[in-house]
Amino acid sequence: MKYLSLLLLVFSPVAFGEISNLNCSYISTLKMEDLSVSGASGTETFSVDTEKKEVTMQGGSFRYTENGNKIMWTALEIIEIGDDSAFGRHYVLDRVSGELEIMFATKYFEKGYSNKDFKNYFDFWGYDIGLVHSLQCKKVQRIF
Repeated sequence: MKYLSLLLLVFSPVAFGEISNLNCSYISTLKMEDLSVSGASGTETFSVDTEKKEVTMQGGSFRYTENGNKIMWTALEIIEIGDDSAFGRHYVLDRVSGELEIMFATKYFEKGYSNKDFKNYFDFWGYDIGLVHSLQCKKVQRIF
């Protein structure tokens, strides 16, 4: 019995972490400019690796943080010297309900992006949030 308990512990997803594949369907979009809400369609897919605390999606892999039942991560678009704006997305996923919120935001650089703006580029909360999308996620299995 001791060996069976040890085997269950060693081979459990908790011991090794788990990779979950999610398919999320858009439900609605909130436009921050006038607080109007509209229906939305489309899907987002990504994988969550609980051992590495990493989300992998079309734009790459991103480390996430946890707060209760929620995980959060931010994806910023690559910017070059002289660009006048940067774009970012902040994700909040409730791992119990499957609700996902994506905030789309823009950061403007009046004189164009320069090295002195480096810190501001990574501060998502200094961006102007334009849209907030609500999605519902479901765990899916790979077919092979």
